[in-house]
Amino acid sequence: MVTACGLEIGIEFLGAYYDVEQFSVFAGAATAISVFVYLVLMEVVSILENYAACNPNAKWTKRIIQIFSDKLHKEDDAENQ
Repeated sequence: MVTACGLEIGIEFLGAYYDVEQFSVFAGAATAISVFVYLVLMEVVSILENYAACNPNAKWTKRIIQIFSDKLHKEDDAENQ
C-alpha cells in the first residue's frame, strides 16, 4: 500500500515538474488503483488457501484458488519476459 501511494505521489510530482499535471494525476491514480487491486486479490487467494488447508471439505475454495492463481501466474510470467 505504501508503494502504491508513493508511486502516485511521485508521478504527480513528475507531472508538475514537466507541466503535464492532468496526465500525471490520471497515471498516478491508475497506478495506485492497479497495485491496490493486485494486492487485494493476492490476499484473498492467500486467505482462501489457508481456509482450504484448515478445512479439507471446502472444495469450492480449490476452484477459486485455481482460477486466480492461474491468472496471476500468467501475469507474472508475462512480466518476467
